[in-house]
Amino acid sequence: MQTSGERHQPPPVDSHAIRRRVQREYLLLTAPPALDRDGCHRLLDGIVGDEDNVDVVLDLRVVERSGPGVVATLAGFARSFARSGATLTLSHPSPVFEEALAAADEGAPFLVRRPTTPRPLRHSVRGMVDMV
Repeated sequence: MQTSGERHQPPPVDSHAIRRRVQREYLLLTAPPALDRDGCHRLLDGIVGDEDNVDVVLDLRVVERSGPGVVATLAGFARSFARSGATLTLSHPSPVFEEALAAADEGAPFLVRRPTTPRPLRHSVRGMVDMV
């Protein structure tokens, strides 16, 4: 408890951490309707380099099939990204993916965004990348 003679001292400001967060880049990826371990690797391998300041957002709303181990694979990528200073966020999980997520015991190393208002996926031809 403060006495009347003491002044509150705010904690020191970490300007580097603030600047890093403000300058963060976001990369939005859309998962294919059939998402398996190989598909995860095709989407996410090599996307984040050392000390990249990026939040990779994986939109899962069109996932209709998800193979076993997909959540574990994504958890591995989330941990790898975190070591590089990046993050992996799962967005709009489909009911099929929600079931896989609920069945997995990965300790949720990623953020899952579940919007309260459903919005349709917007398609854009600008910036599209064909899967090889």
